[in-house]
Amino acid sequence: MLSSTKLDTLSQKIILFNSTFSVLCYTFLYFILQYSEYNIYTLGSNKSWPILFFVFIKETIKTVYKHIQGDTNRDYKLIKGRKSIAKRFKVKDVFFALILLVITFISICAVCVLLGAPFLSKHEETLMFSLLAVMLSMYYVIATMGSEGTLNILLGSKQASTDSMSDYHRQRVFLTMAGAWCGTFAIPLDWDRDWQKYPIPISLGAFVGNFSNDICSIFSIVYPACKGFYLKKW
Repeated sequence: MLSSTKLDTLSQKIILFNSTFSVLCYTFLYFILQYSEYNIYTLGSNKSWPILFFVFIKETIKTVYKHIQGDTNRDYKLIKGRKSIAKRFKVKDVFFALILLVITFISICAVCVLLGAPFLSKHEETLMFSLLAVMLSMYYVIATMGSEGTLNILLGSKQASTDSMSDYHRQRVFLTMAGAWCGTFAIPLDWDRDWQKYPIPISLGAFVGNFSNDICSIFSIVYPACKGFYLKKW
């Protein structure tokens, strides 16, 4: 078993890689949106599939890295001691993970409709945004922790209450959804701008919220490390 020091080091290593890699990917995505035909005005339409695929690849690379690095002690507790990836992700576990992803997707679609999104005329936009929100918020945690570990983290079980990795997952979900929520305030404003069309503002808000989580995560790890190095040196 890992000591608490190694646990923190492994968790921070994974979080730092995830956040740094995401920031680099978002920088690349910014230039794509600026200088190609895939701009922010394609978000929510069928032309945004390349952007969704880019996000999917980004999250999948982070998932593979997490599995290569292995599990922290807290991961073992959250999944009831299943230390083997092969044992953890049996057919049943993969099935329940997919079910949780589908439930999350349907829930986001339902919330969009309940908050005023047109059910028939804008159904494509709602589906595309919901898919984006799922990939930005829930795909990584479900792919790395499975359905059981994800529910333990999001519902605040005792095992997950004080773990930095669990805090990272919860903060990631919260800031992504909060960013999308903040984006809704731009839609009804009478500015008559193209970027106000549904679901462009909430899609951008989800990206900004997710990016904010990455910046906060990098700062929370790098700043104490630099401060400790400075104090130790001087």
